[in-house]
Amino acid sequence: MKVKSYGLVTGAYWSLTLTDGALRMVVLLHFHELGFGPLELSFLFLAYEFMGVLTNLFGGIAGSRFGLEQTLKAGLLIQILPFLQFLS
Repeated sequence: MKVKSYGLVTGAYWSLTLTDGALRMVVLLHFHELGFGPLELSFLFLAYEFMGVLTNLFGGIAGSRFGLEQTLKAGLLIQILPFLQFLS
């Protein structure tokens, strides 16, 4: 495995892990401020995790069909574009 490829995949995974963890906390605190109770918040995260399962399923299908590199680049682009729009 090339070091450059390893670095790209590692960096992408770390950025995903950090943003996903931060997003979970922001969403939890936001809905708590809106008055949602513990049970409602748990169902919210249950739906979030279920959508994560579907995302992994379809991401795996896309990865096997189009290749892992193309799927990774498309996923990163999908994350970067809304972030850039948020900044403007």
